[in-house]
Amino acid sequence: RSIFRDILDNSSSNSSHEVDIRDSNDGIYLVQLVQGDKKTMKKIIKE
Repeated sequence: RSIFRDILDNSSSNSSHEVDIRDSNDGIYLVQLVQGDKKTMKKIIKE
């Protein structure tokens, strides 16, 4: 299930974006970044 989705302006190759999961349940979260035809998946463990 998706808990957050956002479309960001990609005009800069050096950008950052924060997602606050402090109020979310502990567990494993997967973050998928998509830029054009490139996809990157990162795993975040919240304890």
